[in-house]
Amino acid sequence: QTTNEDGESTGYVNRDLINKIYSDKNEQFSNTRQQALDNPNMVLSKDQRNQYDALYQKMNGINGTNTQIKGVEQFVTTAYEKFDEANNIKWTNRLRSEGIKVVSGVQGLKVHSKLTLIRRYEGKEKLVDYCIIGTGNYHEGTAKIYTDYHLMTSDRRLAKEARKVFQFIESPYKQYNFKHLFVSPNTTRSNIERLIDREIDHAKEGKEAKFWVKINSISDHSMIDKLYEASHAGVKIRMIVRGIFCLDLNNSKAHNITAVSVVGRFLEHTRAFCFHNAGKPEYYISSADWMGRNLNRRVEVTAPIYDESIQREIRDHFEILWKDNLKSRRLDANQQNIYKVQQGPKINGQEELHEYVRKLLSKG
Repeated sequence: QTTNEDGESTGYVNRDLINKIYSDKNEQFSNTRQQALDNPNMVLSKDQRNQYDALYQKMNGINGTNTQIKGVEQFVTTAYEKFDEANNIKWTNRLRSEGIKVVSGVQGLKVHSKLTLIRRYEGKEKLVDYCIIGTGNYHEGTAKIYTDYHLMTSDRRLAKEARKVFQFIESPYKQYNFKHLFVSPNTTRSNIERLIDREIDHAKEGKEAKFWVKINSISDHSMIDKLYEASHAGVKIRMIVRGIFCLDLNNSKAHNITAVSVVGRFLEHTRAFCFHNAGKPEYYISSADWMGRNLNRRVEVTAPIYDESIQREIRDHFEILWKDNLKSRRLDANQQNIYKVQQGPKINGQEELHEYVRKLLSKG
């Protein structure tokens, strides 16, 4: 948020920001939300959450004062996390007692997407939407050990479609069209397959064809078959997969797939991918892994990264982790998964990435 010389709000910085901080993302998000709630020009706040924690009380100004007095419409969608139902029900009742609308998601679909939408007046009649699209949860129990991305943007293309995701959760019987966001269970799979098919076409045309993926797990059979198809066509594929990895690298079609797993001090939870697109790369971050449950049975959101500076950051993040030779295991055809061994200095990818982000922040 920016202010003039008199300390009055002049709006938020009109550019995209990406947040990848290991230890402070919860507090930073809390501060952003609290600034919004304290601003007299704010008229709407919407959140999607999997779990509630003590910090959520601070984030929403829940202190016995009904938030509706301020004229702010607050709306929360939640998916009751297994083994934490009692806590979630307690917070649901508390939020509702404060005048906050709580929707418990879509029947049969777990809400796993991470969205925040803030609407405020800028000028007498101009309403502006700001949204935060993330790869992981805001929870004080995990925020200090998980790595995640959170895109903060006022891009109308993304904010408009973020509103549609909330509308879908409230009214799932309606049809919603998405041009920029990939939204499970409707369009995530088909859009990712479309991007892979484009690389396959480029390979068949003799063009350079490649993409990289960083996810937690991959087990969906159709997605695995699509990766085999791309590899067999000559597409070079690099993967960082921390957890479940169901590709058979003995498969004759998998010869162009290289995969590693990085397990270190922090739990790698970011999900991102980049498609070469004949020299015009496209970058995405996502709440979804490439598993059947994420593609078919959950509400998930994948967002394009349009800001070129953020694209460079995400590219650098991947390349730093890819060079790790201390905490990285090469996923191999024999499932030995031995630590990566290579000549040169020892590189701890997470420490290098932490230093990269620290230096970037110091520049302002």
